[in-house]
Amino acid sequence: MMKIIHILLLALIISACSPHDSSFNIDFHNTSDYTLCVDFDCVYPDDSVSTISEVMRQVSIPFIIKPHSQMDVWHGAEKKQSWYAYFDVSENGFVSFYIIDVKVKNEGNVEKTLREYNVLARYDVTIEDLESLNWSLAYPPTAEMSIIHMYLAQ
Repeated sequence: MMKIIHILLLALIISACSPHDSSFNIDFHNTSDYTLCVDFDCVYPDDSVSTISEVMRQVSIPFIIKPHSQMDVWHGAEKKQSWYAYFDVSENGFVSFYIIDVKVKNEGNVEKTLREYNVLARYDVTIEDLESLNWSLAYPPTAEMSIIHMYLAQ
């Protein structure tokens, strides 16, 4: 009886381990001198104006990354929802990451930000891009990131 319980327990543990368990985090590296405000959306690229407006109006953004540091970025309450699930709801298979200087965000001038497109970068990534980049993004972008669609400030 005890052996059966051990086998069942082991089977339960193994079945709970998803091959995508490591996909809860994207390691985002800020190697710039800016403090970055990073947000993302899966409405590529149809709603970038709305997304930028929302970022600018939010009182706090969970992903504020200080210069020369890194932060794990994830989606889902208590990490229960993986990035795979987030990409599944994307109509085009892309998630767009918006990278804005926190000083621009703190100015709060949505119209000026949109008019001048004061966004340091927008990365449009697929799940395959993230897998090939080992779940790591950076600003400024690394040479390895040349595989993704990017729009960088001039």
